Amino acid sequence: MILLFFACAQTDAGFDTSADDTGATVATVPFGAILVNEVMFDPSLVDGDFGEWIELRNVSDDAVDLEGVILQDDDAAGFLIEGSLPVPPGGMVVLGPSADSAVNGGIPIDYPYSIDAVKLGNEGDTLTVVSGGVTLDTFTWDATVFTVAEGTALQLSPTVSDPDDNDAVGAWCLATAAYGGGDLGTPGAANGACK
Repeated sequence: MILLFFACAQTDAGFDTSADDTGATVATVPFGAILVNEVMFDPSLVDGDFGEWIELRNVSDDAVDLEGVILQDDDAAGFLIEGSLPVPPGGMVVLGPSADSAVNGGIPIDYPYSIDAVKLGNEGDTLTVVSGGVTLDTFTWDATVFTVAEGTALQLSPTVSDPDDNDAVGAWCLATAAYGGGDLGTPGAANGACK
């Protein structure tokens, strides 16, 4: 499987990100501040849906608040982050469909979302992060051309902090550290080096 990544400052047409009469917050996280940092799309030790998770990293020098940010994948409706979700400089947040560590693989979830909002495909998918109508980062994987391992997260090299540089296949690798019940990844912690 090959990892194809796109980080373009463009409007996302798949989800209504405009302000509306409900007073919903439209995020204005600056382009280049937030990257998809790690993704578990095929856990092996817990239910495949509830054990999925997404980690975002703030690579900027300033704190950002993800309230109003939208996450989408190819097959589901996506979700809007409602309520304040601050991320300090260099910090990470973990989002997943269950905050219950008994069913999610034993990890702390900073923001739970509906299991129907984002379902990450094991054989391939595209994850998009949108702020104020601007695509901050897009992460695409395809198992037909890149080898993935069940129970192993894909992680961004900790040396990569630019939304263009994280498009490179070599910027990503399989996690090697165990978490929770024994799947591999570093949810909420620094990623290991990609060799």
